[in-house]
Amino acid sequence: MLIKIESDIFSSREAFSGLRSLLNIAYYEYRYDVFIELPEVRSTEQYKRLDQDDKIWVEEQFTRHIEQSNTPNYTVALDGAVSVFSLKEAIRFFSQEVFLILENSTNDAPFLQALFKNFHPLSKKIVRHQKNGWLTLLMGGGSGIEAAIKSRLKSYRQLPKNNPCYLRCFVLIDSDKKYPNMPLDTGKQNLITFLTERNVPYHILEKREMENYLPDDVFDEIEGNEKFIAAYKDLTPQQKDYFDIEKGFGGKNLTSLDENIQALYEKLEPHSTPLRRGITYNNFKNEFPKLFRNKTITQKTLLARTQHQQNPNELQDIIREISQLL
Repeated sequence: MLIKIESDIFSSREAFSGLRSLLNIAYYEYRYDVFIELPEVRSTEQYKRLDQDDKIWVEEQFTRHIEQSNTPNYTVALDGAVSVFSLKEAIRFFSQEVFLILENSTNDAPFLQALFKNFHPLSKKIVRHQKNGWLTLLMGGGSGIEAAIKSRLKSYRQLPKNNPCYLRCFVLIDSDKKYPNMPLDTGKQNLITFLTERNVPYHILEKREMENYLPDDVFDEIEGNEKFIAAYKDLTPQQKDYFDIEKGFGGKNLTSLDENIQALYEKLEPHSTPLRRGITYNNFKNEFPKLFRNKTITQKTLLARTQHQQNPNELQDIIREISQLL
């Protein structure tokens, strides 16, 4: 993330303490990039007061971003106008961590950690921010996502601008789709409206849920369930995308299910398929996601589960979307 610090900050002696604080936040462990129009500030008293190490870093930043013609993500100015932050706002905004809100931060975390581990160096910034405590996984869970965001908004009441502009979070949720063109349920649609109104970035998974991204090879590591696993691995990639691994078809015959589900699985034996019931896996919600920690998982095997999708680059896009906030 690139922060532009306007030259007028250097015209105020009273602003020096805040300027130093902001530079320290940005410089520590290379958390953010900073751009300052050095030709305009080098002769100011406030610039001359900076430590030599700060000056060297600011000079390096100036040269790099001028050469690369990088566009700032945020601007900090003395007056803190509508489209920019004041120093007080900037210190509050940039010192807070980014919250990555999941439906269940414990159970869903292994999926994201598998992405972060296997898509290096694309995920390099994410890993560094998470290591330093600047990126935190937060449990939402349905209406809990709205509650978590509302709680964050309350903490900004004393700041001057419309408080959603101070939010730093990203929401990742399952689609819960049972077939490709199934519309999102009312709860998901209401959540999207809530997030959109508050300019909160979000991503809804293309597949049914995070478990559906588990590479096929990992199923070979599961003990028991031989018939189920053999039948599951025989499914087409798209059928695997929307199959309920935990519950299967709920013990029902295919002929009794929604016609759209029947169409998706039309070539399966309607009565005797092992997929009628889900996998036998103790404490599924808590334990099954841990399979994303399996050592056989690689970037290649993860991509094999998305290459047929409408968006085959979904996993990379999730990483990019999160990285843009850091």
